[in-house]
Amino acid sequence: MYKRISCCMALCMAAAILLSMPLAAEEPLRGLVVDRGDDVLWLGFPSAAQKGMVFNVMLVSGGEAIARAEVTEATPDAPYVAKASFKMLDKKAFIPVGAYVEATKIPVADRDETPGYHGVALGPKGLNPLSFQVGAFFPTEDALSDETDQAWPAVQLEYMICRKSSISIGLGFYGRGGNFEVGGIAGERNIQVYPVTVNAKLKLSGEDRNGWFGKVGAGAFIVNDERTLGGITEKTNTTTIGWQAGIGYESKGRSAQLSYVDGRQQDFKGISLTLGARF
Repeated sequence: MYKRISCCMALCMAAAILLSMPLAAEEPLRGLVVDRGDDVLWLGFPSAAQKGMVFNVMLVSGGEAIARAEVTEATPDAPYVAKASFKMLDKKAFIPVGAYVEATKIPVADRDETPGYHGVALGPKGLNPLSFQVGAFFPTEDALSDETDQAWPAVQLEYMICRKSSISIGLGFYGRGGNFEVGGIAGERNIQVYPVTVNAKLKLSGEDRNGWFGKVGAGAFIVNDERTLGGITEKTNTTTIGWQAGIGYESKGRSAQLSYVDGRQQDFKGISLTLGARF
């Protein structure tokens, strides 16, 4: 990276002059974009940056952040240049040479301070991979709806294993009991279903964590079914292949989802309505 320094010297000196006013202890480090590549930025500062520091990239000071850059290499001596990877926050924007950068304001207590600078910063917290949904399941199969309650509790725990393509592993629970009568003989039924699925979520509208989405999943459905009629109890424990598909809306980590759930080769079928949140 040092061979790039001479090419960036003039802009680095300009950055130093423009930004050389003394910083208050609580003020973040600021600088300018002095060069850029397809997937890397070169930043100039009035003092040394540190590896791992995260900066908001703006077209002008005080403007809206169009990208977020993380320092991967930095020179310890003047001219103070840093190499940074970056991620666009505004997909339609372009980062020009001379764009303004400012360290984000979340302090890291266990990192050494750069001389003259306090509060080395990191970017915002990433998307939590663990989510939880709870709601109600309404069976659509006649035998199931006749022999159990009309609404069951529905619970789903998901862990995202591939953030880029929104692939997750889910563990669910649906369970309910009920009373029924056949030919004047009273009966009881109790059933629990545990779907273990791989799910894929597709963004339908909106950006980032907001807007409409579709979701499909398939996997193993573990079904524990106990049916008692005339004092005779029959228990079955079955694992079958099942699937689920739905549509939902999410906003800032909260979501609502309507799904159809189908445990094939069993009479477990129905509609699920859940509300969810990320931990």
